[in-house]
Amino acid sequence: MNLKEIVSISGLSGLHKIVSQRGDGLIVHSFDDNKSRFVPNRTHIFTPLEGITLYTQTDNIELTKVLAEMKKQKDTNPPVDAKASSDQHKEYMRSIVADFDDEKVYVSDIKKLIKWYFILETQGLLVEEAPAEEEAAQEKAPAKKKTEKAEKAEATEEKPADKKKPAAKAKAAKKGGADE
Repeated sequence: MNLKEIVSISGLSGLHKIVSQRGDGLIVHSFDDNKSRFVPNRTHIFTPLEGITLYTQTDNIELTKVLAEMKKQKDTNPPVDAKASSDQHKEYMRSIVADFDDEKVYVSDIKKLIKWYFILETQGLLVEEAPAEEEAAQEKAPAKKKTEKAEKAEATEEKPADKKKPAAKAKAAKKGGADE
């Protein structure tokens, strides 16, 4: 499940996919109305789903793991309706994450999580990636960085170091010529 480009934006409902980044905001594609728009970072806060965790009694659990468990239990334990009671929402959450902290996780958070689950499911983004593919992608990323660094090093080596010296000599000659 790759949620790196999926964000929640303060003041806007639903989830959005990052299309492009600018210095003053993001261009995002909304899953709700299927439109792209510019969202300035002066007035909105962007929260990538990849960085969200759920409070538990012991350690926090990543949202991706919670969503994966929801998908796994979908047939036997379907998500509760948004209009269900608070107790039903908490019971559903306990069935997904047994030790979730019901004092820190509000019913509104559970409703939002269920809404996000349905959005991601309809978009086909809840597909589990094979562990081998994830490891291969992680191995390729550092290798790619090394090649970029090597290319930069080669580019700096290709530039003749003596270019600055003749320019400096020419400037010195001009200054010397002006003093004479």
